[in-house]
Amino acid sequence: MNDASQTRELLDQLTPDFSRDVYCVLGLTLDAVNFEEAKKRIASAVERRQRLFLTTPNMNFVSLGRSSAKFRNSVLCSDLCTADGMPLVWISRLLGAPIRERVSGSNLFSSLIDDAESKLRVFLFGGETGTAKAAADKINELNWGVQCVGHFYPGFTSVDKMSDPDVLKRINDSDADFLLLALGAQKGQFWILDNEPHLSVPVISHLGSTINYVAHSVRRAPRLWQSVGLEWLWRIKEEPHLWKRYFTDFSTLIQLSVSRVIPSLIYKSLKSPGEGDLRAASLEIEKNDGAHVLKFDGAFDKRNLSAVRLALHQAFEAKADIVIDFQDLKYADSAFLGLILVAYGYQVRARRRFSIRRLGNKTPKILYLFGCDYLMDAVESK
Repeated sequence: MNDASQTRELLDQLTPDFSRDVYCVLGLTLDAVNFEEAKKRIASAVERRQRLFLTTPNMNFVSLGRSSAKFRNSVLCSDLCTADGMPLVWISRLLGAPIRERVSGSNLFSSLIDDAESKLRVFLFGGETGTAKAAADKINELNWGVQCVGHFYPGFTSVDKMSDPDVLKRINDSDADFLLLALGAQKGQFWILDNEPHLSVPVISHLGSTINYVAHSVRRAPRLWQSVGLEWLWRIKEEPHLWKRYFTDFSTLIQLSVSRVIPSLIYKSLKSPGEGDLRAASLEIEKNDGAHVLKFDGAFDKRNLSAVRLALHQAFEAKADIVIDFQDLKYADSAFLGLILVAYGYQVRARRRFSIRRLGNKTPKILYLFGCDYLMDAVESK
């Protein structure tokens, strides 16, 4: 089988989950899952050998997503996005998303290590010089629930050079269940986006400093600091060079809180639809030329999304292009937009078209308030 055929076969095996309780928060997707639910999703993916691209967004992801469409797409293409940062948890609550706790990648992996029943085989990719090997030795020496079946240090090089077929073969030959990357957020997410179709490992995630924590080369913030949202301060103490990143993230948080979050709360307070408005909403589906055109009329929020979920599922199952018509959309919340972003992400991942036929008068403002105004780039030219 040639490379193109293998890629197509792996893409055809994508199983999008449009039942996800997912929300648009500052332009990214976040799933309303708790710690144990996230662990169960990982266990299920491993058992079924089913792809789970896990991403753990924090404010740094928001900052990077605003300056890089490819980075943003890497989040939207993910199968599960958990909030790894208290600011995102707080903002989610304000917007009405039922995200009640921080589910950080480092804590998630630590819990898997401590779980003697997990029996996960992991491959460590990246980290500082010697860190991946030190972490692998630590995992295997202590005979935890996780076994390290391989590690690789690519050095400080480009994503393209890290994507050599021999490297991908080494990862696949390890028969790992979980590929854990530590390359820096942007390189890590880009690497996954570029190479996911060529990998047989079911669970793939970039988890930042996790390898450093496992190797004990960097000390983790105490639980209290994490729970009150001060882990960033601890990390600056441990790794002073990070202050620039956190300054940028804090500036982004303030700017978006003023320009998007507060106006979104006002919008929700003044325009939130009643039950009658939601019952009157309609979704018309037009199928032609290999595309499913979804025409939205009325108000949509987390209370009336069943038909939307079904329509998106059917479009993906039909391997169709998805065309959205927002001409008559009157109201949308973070749950509706989260679902639209999931559809957008899966279309990008499956190399199929996602476009918007018409926006309508209200849509640009709605997209702007929730930070996903980049979707206007998908509007079809007349």
